[in-house]
Amino acid sequence: MEITPFSQRSLDGEGSEMLLDFKKAHQQDLKAIAEILARISHQSPEKVEILLETMLKQLIEPKTPFYETATPTERAQAFRDWASSHDRGSALLSDYAVSRDSIYDDECL
Repeated sequence: MEITPFSQRSLDGEGSEMLLDFKKAHQQDLKAIAEILARISHQSPEKVEILLETMLKQLIEPKTPFYETATPTERAQAFRDWASSHDRGSALLSDYAVSRDSIYDDECL
């Protein structure tokens, strides 16, 4: 596999406009960062550049939150998955612990 120079590579063949503009504007800084990371991590510069590009894509490109793009069915499934990930054997709170009275210091009020 041939590695292209850092400044010319695009991620997964989908170099977004924002990422490409950022890479052009900060080409020297990115190269210096990649060289430093390669030196201190004992990794090849090519490997560090690939990882750095992946990180840049995550940092630079805006992500749409799940709740904005998910269908009601997907949101319901995500909630079920989240709920089922909790231990059902954990101790339950008493009625008093979840009552309104328990939030006040002076229960005589």
